Amino acid sequence: TRFINQSHFEKASLFYEKNGGKAIVLARFLPLLRTFVPFVAGISNMAYKRFFTFNVLGGLIWVSITVGGGFWFGNLKIVRDNFEWVLIAIVLISLIPVGIGLFQLKKKT
Repeated sequence: TRFINQSHFEKASLFYEKNGGKAIVLARFLPLLRTFVPFVAGISNMAYKRFFTFNVLGGLIWVSITVGGGFWFGNLKIVRDNFEWVLIAIVLISLIPVGIGLFQLKKKT
């Protein structure tokens, strides 16, 4: 189509053949990627059964980590007393992978 570059499509297809499962699971943890990874998986013709399996697996892992972590950390006195700092730390930590990816991209060019 006119909106999709053919070489990018071929690269995405190869990527999803090799790393599609990991991408689906890990995208759960990165809000921006969470939006685009399923879309690209569909465009690159990833098998729906494989996508569904990894999507459910990623969802279960994400829910387990967030609920378990929230319960465990929420019961710590230092967290309850300094909750606003905890929220700031969570946002900053979640941006680290994006920063690393941008740094590596800049380093390659």
